Amino acid sequence: MKKPMTHHLSHFEPAIQFNAMGTLQSAKGIVHRVDIVQREVAVLIQNGLALFDIPPNCPIFLHGERIKLRMMQPRDHVNIRFTAGDELPIATSVEVQPDSGFSCFHL
Repeated sequence: MKKPMTHHLSHFEPAIQFNAMGTLQSAKGIVHRVDIVQREVAVLIQNGLALFDIPPNCPIFLHGERIKLRMMQPRDHVNIRFTAGDELPIATSVEVQPDSGFSCFHL
């Protein structure tokens, strides 16, 4: 049972939430890369880059409507709910908000 691969970028409060047992539950961040063949998504969270397994039965929603993994794009904002997996965390649901074009990094 491995935790998500994370590269620390800053000292912000973590964007991954833990339950009382210490297992992973959810993460919010920005899609960095989508691997449709391997069904993996790299997400930039506040404290690093995390990689998630997206199984075929995982529901992915955009504005409340179910979409396919191939519709996710880099820079989309996501909220991923997941459980621990053998190698990567396994997504149980993904909510997508497309890139709005606004970023505090552009100010």
